[in-house]
Amino acid sequence: MPLPKISKTQWAWIAAIAGLGAYETWTLMNNVDKDTLSEETWRVFARRPLVVFLFGMLVGHFVWQSDDVYKKILTEETEADGSKTVTTEEIKKS
Repeated sequence: MPLPKISKTQWAWIAAIAGLGAYETWTLMNNVDKDTLSEETWRVFARRPLVVFLFGMLVGHFVWQSDDVYKKILTEETEADGSKTVTTEEIKKS
């Protein structure tokens, strides 16, 4: 089975995650206290509440879509694997 082609966006995500993973590994191995990604994030959020608000809006944008978006995604997935198409009402019930 051939490997799927990876887009530039996917490569960017892979690079970003690998970079963050490498930084976290480095911070855990050095002798500096309070320099991990979590601690840096907490520090920024504690000093700048607007950043917390904007971060929440950004994350909300990724996970909160209209019913039409969910229906389109689920329809494409079910057509691809040959299963039953799921309706918006069924999604809301689950």
